[in-house]
Amino acid sequence: MDFKRFLPAIVANLAAALAEILLMAASAWLIASAALHPPLSKLSIGITLVRTAGISRAALRYADRFISHKVIFKLLDDLRRKIFLNAAKILPLKSGRSHEGDLLHNLTVSADLLKDFLPRVVLPLSTAAIITILLTFFLFEPLKWFAMILPAIFFINLIPIALKAADDSDYRDKILDFNDGRDELKIFGTAPAIKRLNQAAKDFGAENFKLTARQINFDTAFRVLNAAGFFFMLLKVAAVADTIALTVWTLIFLATLEIFAQIPSAIRTLKKIRAVKLLDNKKTSAA
Repeated sequence: MDFKRFLPAIVANLAAALAEILLMAASAWLIASAALHPPLSKLSIGITLVRTAGISRAALRYADRFISHKVIFKLLDDLRRKIFLNAAKILPLKSGRSHEGDLLHNLTVSADLLKDFLPRVVLPLSTAAIITILLTFFLFEPLKWFAMILPAIFFINLIPIALKAADDSDYRDKILDFNDGRDELKIFGTAPAIKRLNQAAKDFGAENFKLTARQINFDTAFRVLNAAGFFFMLLKVAAVADTIALTVWTLIFLATLEIFAQIPSAIRTLKKIRAVKLLDNKKTSAA
């Protein structure tokens, strides 16, 4: 996959995120400064920044959606064309129609899942990483090594990549074997096969429930960790900044928290995509 084609979408998404952070920061500065009742002329820059950031955010969000969807549909068309040409070379399979159906499922549904790679994986993770680098750079001078808490939080949020997802391959294989031998099973009895199928379904369901519960616990722990980390950094900022700067950094951190909140969902989508098998060599070899 050519990641250079993702670059325009990444730039547009990053620009939209930066415009949102600028809007939050400018709004915080304007509100905090206006509370001191200065002359209106001293607030003109803040007013202009708020208007500019608000308009830019809307325009850049539209550009982000337009560019990313244009790239997605082009990649999806190319992918579908490629995999259907490959499917045409190996169909029909000698292993039976049920395996053909499983193959076509992988070629269609699994291909559709890959279209989420750019908007739900690449864009959130790349934007979060770049904003982490930028904020760490600006915070390093006032906070020194305490600024490294921010990249530490980012990398901790990536831990779920190492967690495994529920494996449904055993369940799917038993379903396919049951369908392939249904005529013979009608003659010799289906009870043992159905019992094995039900057991595979129960095992998969139990494993999936356990992993889902662990996923919820991890998401909750990461939210608490993110909030605690940003609050600690805010305390460090309060020790070296005035009231207006502290207000600005507070809203910047809140906007960054919203960006970090997309990381768990991006990682789950990435794990689903990594599990996709467009062509099962074990089955296509029987063609």
